[in-house]
Amino acid sequence: MRHVMHRYTMIVLTAIQTAFQKPFRSWRSFGDTRRSNHVMLYHDDIYRAAYPLAHLFSTTVDTEDKLQSTFTTMKLISATPSPYARKVRITLKEKDIPFDLQTEVPWDSTTKTPEHNPLEKLPVLILDDGTSIYESHHILEWLEVKYPPPKHYGIYPRTKDDELLAKQVQVVADGMCDACVLLVWEAMRESDKQSEPWKQRQGRKLWGGLKALSDWVGDKEFIIEDRLTLADISAASVLGFMKLRMTDYDWETKYPNLKKYCEKLEQRESFASTKPTRQTYKDKIV
Repeated sequence: MRHVMHRYTMIVLTAIQTAFQKPFRSWRSFGDTRRSNHVMLYHDDIYRAAYPLAHLFSTTVDTEDKLQSTFTTMKLISATPSPYARKVRITLKEKDIPFDLQTEVPWDSTTKTPEHNPLEKLPVLILDDGTSIYESHHILEWLEVKYPPPKHYGIYPRTKDDELLAKQVQVVADGMCDACVLLVWEAMRESDKQSEPWKQRQGRKLWGGLKALSDWVGDKEFIIEDRLTLADISAASVLGFMKLRMTDYDWETKYPNLKKYCEKLEQRESFASTKPTRQTYKDKIV
C-alpha cells in the first residue's frame, strides 16, 4: 500500500508543480528495501503535505491510470481551416478531454509537423510522453478506444452495422476534403498551367459526395441514431470547410436539407468553438 500511495502522492505533486510551472528544488532518494530500484521523493515537508490529498484521490478513483489521466494534457497540432483537424477538436470537446491547441501552417518551412508525423500532415495528437498519433481517422479511433463510453461521450454508434455506416460516411467526407484541398492548390497555379480536366474531376467528387451526404441526412437531425456520431462530425466538418473555401459551389441551394442540417449542428458548442478560419501561407506551395 505504501508504494501505491507513493505513486498517488507523486502524481499530486506533479500536478501542483505543473499548475505553478515551478519545480520543487529539494529532493532526496531512498532505497526501497523490498525492491532493488531507487525512487526519488520530494522534500519531506512537501511530500507529507501532499500525502493526505493523495489518499483522498486514491479512495475516489477506480484506478491509478484514471487519476494519472486527470493530470495529463495532450497537445493537438492543428491548422485553423483544416476539416480533418476540426473532426478531432470536436471529438475532444465532446469527450470532455482537456488538450492544448498548437496552430501551425504545415506548408511553411518553419513547421514542426515533420518532427511528429513522417507524412508531414496535420492533425497530430501528441501525448504527454511524446508519442504522436496522426491521421484524423486514426486519432478518432484511438480516442474512442482510450476514452470510451460511458465515462466519455461515444462517437461510434451502438451497433457494428451502424458503426460501419458511420465510417463509410467518414470515407466520403474525407474524400471530399481531399478534393477541396486539391482544388485550392490548383487555383494557386498560374491560370495557363491549371488543368481543367483535373479540376472537373475534383468537382465531380464534391458533387457526388454532396449527393451522398444529402441522401444519408434526409430530413433527420443526425445521420445515425438520435444523437451526434462520427458520421455527423465528418459530414459537418467538410461542409464547414466548403462554406469557407469552396464558395463557387452553391451546395446550400441545391441541397437545402444539408444547409439546415449543418446550421443546426453549428449551434452545438463543440462546433461553434471550432469554426474554420483562413490561414496565411508564407511559402510557395505549388
